[in-house]
This record gives sequence, structure tokens and C-alpha cells, in this order.
Amino acid sequence: MKQLIITLCLALATTGALANPPINYEFPELKEVRDFRKNNVNGWSAVNEQVLMVSAGASRNYLLVLSRPDRDLLFSQALAFTDTQGRVSARFDKVYATNSNIRMPNSIQKIYEVRGRDQVKAARLAVHEQACAQSEQDSRACRDYHKALEKIQKEAPEENSSKEGQS
Repeated sequence: MKQLIITLCLALATTGALANPPINYEFPELKEVRDFRKNNVNGWSAVNEQVLMVSAGASRNYLLVLSRPDRDLLFSQALAFTDTQGRVSARFDKVYATNSNIRMPNSIQKIYEVRGRDQVKAARLAVHEQACAQSEQDSRACRDYHKALEKIQKEAPEENSSKEGQS
């Protein structure tokens, strides 16, 4: 009986059934958009397992909130998007991590437009903050949040001292 329970737990853990539940991300300070042009995408990065930052031109980025966490996104070298007539749409299109043989589609829940470097930094920090707030305090989400916060605090004095030197 113990062996059956252990086997069942291992099977559930490897399929992701025991993984973190989806987080409901909200970004009232960002403009939510319906879609963006797929052919403008020139880069991307995973903010965490459920949120992507997609670069689509000079100072134009999109924050994609996915329907569920997907660990493959953290390690993938490339992404694939579904699209309709060249546009990637929230609540309709999907993202695939292309690093595994089994490609699990992940629906795009929301798309937010992010403009400029400062807004990108603030959006990344907000993602980590919300993930930490909806997780246990000793979780990886909280460690990521505190690490991102420390990085921003270290950069802030450097930026202020360089501005003072220009005056």
C-alpha cells in the first residue's frame, strides 16, 4: 500500500499536478491590450513560470500572463505562438515552449503593453511581488522577489550618483 501511494505521488509530481497553482496577476498601472503583431517579435524572456516579457521593437514590450505555470518556459531556447492573421491575441492564442518533445499549449490570459526600460523593470518587480504575495513566504517566488528587489536597490544609488555627476 505504501509503495502504491509513493508511486502515485511521484507520478503526480512528474506530470505537474502537484505544481504551483496559477496566480491571478493584475497590473492596473499597465495598459491591457487585445493583441500584438507576431512578426514584430524580436526577443523574449521568462519573468517566471507563468509570465513572459516579449520584445516587439524599440522600447515596446508586451507582458504575457499565461493561464498556468509552465516550467519548460524557464529553460526553453525558443517559443512558438499560435496566431490569427499574424496577430497574437489574449484568451485565444497559445504559447509553446519548444525545448521538449511534448509541446503543451499554454493559453495567453492577458497581454499588457510595457513601454520603456523603467516600466519593464517595474513590471518585472510587480510580477515577483504578486507571486510572492500569493505563495508561501519561503517559496521560490518570494526568494525571486527579494532578489529582484535587492538588484533594483543596488542599481538605484548608481543611477542617482551618475545623474548628480552630470549636473
